[in-house]
This record gives sequence, structure tokens and C-alpha cells, in this order.
Amino acid sequence: LKQNKPEVGCIFMTCHADFKYAQKAIQLGSIDYLLKPLNYEEAAETLKSAIEKVKNEKILRKNSGAWLENKNIVLKQFWKDFFVGDISPDKETVSRYIQAKDIDINLEKNYIPVLVSIKKTSEDITRNERRLMEFAIKNISDELFTIEDVNKEVIEFTENSVLIMFDLNKSLDNKDYTQLIKASCEELIQVVKLYYKMMTICCYIGTKDSIYAMPNQIENMQTIDFNNVAYHQDIFLLSLYRRYHIEYNNSIFTKWSEYIQTNKFQNLFSEVKQMLTTG
Repeated sequence: LKQNKPEVGCIFMTCHADFKYAQKAIQLGSIDYLLKPLNYEEAAETLKSAIEKVKNEKILRKNSGAWLENKNIVLKQFWKDFFVGDISPDKETVSRYIQAKDIDINLEKNYIPVLVSIKKTSEDITRNERRLMEFAIKNISDELFTIEDVNKEVIEFTENSVLIMFDLNKSLDNKDYTQLIKASCEELIQVVKLYYKMMTICCYIGTKDSIYAMPNQIENMQTIDFNNVAYHQDIFLLSLYRRYHIEYNNSIFTKWSEYIQTNKFQNLFSEVKQMLTTG
């Protein structure tokens, strides 16, 4: 669908409330995820947001020849595509993507991801007020998470989270970065406590590793965040949560997505048929 009709957006609706279903919907490129029984007010807001996103993507495609003026948008889109599984975390696929988009990313550098998650908001605020606060969190993060001589990207990752990607100089020590990032997290939490009393946030700091290890780290941090129902306004280091380690392998859905993008439909049909007919 994305290959033949890129202007079409999808919204999943299901009775499954399990986090894995929502995560898989995001990985498949869904704009949003709705639970049954359907809340019509929520559905209307979701459709409005979906329409706005489709319009923005249409404008971006229309002006793709002027991508230099939208370098940050193109780069942020790469990270989103990478983390939701649209781009496989292997050197060949990533290299092909950044060459096609002419993105300035050094595949030899190490990275540290930071996930800022909005854990709680007042029930009295409207959806628009919540969106405004989420936008504020992104902008404040952009200002506070600044390390000298280190580049970063601040990305609106999901409706309830912001992702900060630091690309690092291999010659410097990881602990120095961790302490600096932790200090920025502490400052962000204090700012939110002071000026945004209607919400609480948590920060999750990953470990220094290659770009190909980032999807696994993001998945781990999301898992920790999903299971964190008691501790708000806290900072968590991924290095202390080894029990959540998941060895990342290219999922079959990522492989099928690549078949669709490269018009290898016969391969796709054969594998789907094999899956459906074997025990």
C-alpha cells in the first residue's frame, strides 16, 4: 500500500489492548491505533490528526527536489523509519537509504539514545492542551540536551514521547556523556515540575553503541517505560536493565515490507502462502 499509494494513511482498530499490538501497528507504518469499543470523539480527533499528517507528507513529497531546505525533516524521518522497522538495521540497507536520500549520517560513529516519556497528564486538560505541552517538551529538550561538540536530533517519536539521538566521538568516554545527559534529564524534570504541573515525565538513557544497535535499545526502553507504572519523574539507565535485553533480529514484517518496496511481490506471496499452510 505504501509503495503504490504513498498518500494513503492507515489507522488500526482492534480489541487487543496489549502493548505489543500497538507496537506492531506502529512498526507497520500505522498513523494511529484505536481500541474497541470505539470512542467516536477520540476517533474524530484521530482522523483530524491523520488528515493533517497525510497533507504534510504530500507537501514534503511535492517539494522533495528542494530537500536541502528541509534537511532536518528528512533526517528526522530517517530516524522514525529506522526505529519503526521500515529500514532494516543492517549496513547495506541503511547505506542504501542514506545514499538515496543524500542524508549526512556517519555510520562509523557511536550513538546514545534518550527517550523522554510523558507518564501522566491531568484528566482536566483538553487534547489540544496536551498536544501543546508535548510540543513544549520537545522544544525544551532541544534546548537542554546540548553537549559541546556533539550533534543531536530531537524527534517527536510517539504521541507520548520524544527521542533524542546523540552521535558521538568514539575517542571520548561513555560515562562522561552519561553524566552530562543525566544532568540534562534532571534539569528537564525540574522544569516540567515547575511550569507544567499537569504532567509528569520520565527519562530513559541508552548506552553508547553503533547505529545498528539503536532499534534494539529503543525497543528495550519502550518496554521499560511500558512496565513503569509506579515511578514518575525519574531517570533510568538502560545499562542497569540487562534483564530486558532482547536480541534484535530482522522481523518477518520488515522483510515483507522490503519486498513490497522493491516490487518483489512473488517472494512475498510465496512466503505468506508458506506461513499460512505450514504448521
